[in-house]
Amino acid sequence: MSKFDEVYRKIATSNNYNQPNYPRMDNWAIDRYEAGEFFAAISDGGYSRWVGRYSADGKVVWRVNDYYPNPLEYVGISVAEFEALVV
Repeated sequence: MSKFDEVYRKIATSNNYNQPNYPRMDNWAIDRYEAGEFFAAISDGGYSRWVGRYSADGKVVWRVNDYYPNPLEYVGISVAEFEALVV
């Protein structure tokens, strides 16, 4: 299992699902999960996934994007920092 999948699974199984605040009209709706200061989101029927970390004021500090079939995109965090992450 990749580090991304490990982090995503830990956050998504935290049972802290946030209902979207807009009507779900198609598969573009985003499902979001939170575990402490971390979040995981999924859309497009699973082809787009994100994991990241919020600051105390609710702003995104960093995130890692998984847009299948593209390679992971690291925003605000290095690959080494992400690989060393403990959620």
